[in-house]
Amino acid sequence: MGQSRAVRGLRYLNLSASAHWTLSATFTQQGATLAQQASVSQTENLVDAIIGVRGRFNLSRNGRWYVPYYIDVGSGSSSYTLQVSAGAAYAAKWGDIQLSYRYLSYKVNGGELIQRLTFKGPMLGMMFRF
Repeated sequence: MGQSRAVRGLRYLNLSASAHWTLSATFTQQGATLAQQASVSQTENLVDAIIGVRGRFNLSRNGRWYVPYYIDVGSGSSSYTLQVSAGAAYAAKWGDIQLSYRYLSYKVNGGELIQRLTFKGPMLGMMFRF
C-alpha cells in the first residue's frame, strides 16, 4: 500500500529586492518630486512554523514504483505558507530517482516587501543508499 508520517519544523526565506533608476526628466506628481537618479532596496526574513505529512503510495507489489507526496502548511512571519508536491519515483538497489511537481506559496499581510510569492514547477531528485 504505502506509508506516511507527520512532519513539523520551520521554513526560512530570505528575500532581497532592489531598484535603481536614472530619468531624463524630473517628474512631479501631487507635490512630490521623483529624483532623477536614485535606488531603493529592502530585505525581508520570513520564519514560519510548519506542520504536514509526507509519504508514498506504492504502485507495484515490490514497491519499486511509487508516488511520493508531501504537503505542509505554516504561519509565523507570513499570514500563511503552503507547500505541496507529488510525482513518480523508482527505487533501485543503489537509490531512488524521483520526478515531481512542487508548489510553494507565501501570503504576507501589511506593507511588507512581498504580499504574495509563489514558486512552482518540476523537480528531479535522487537519493543514494550507502
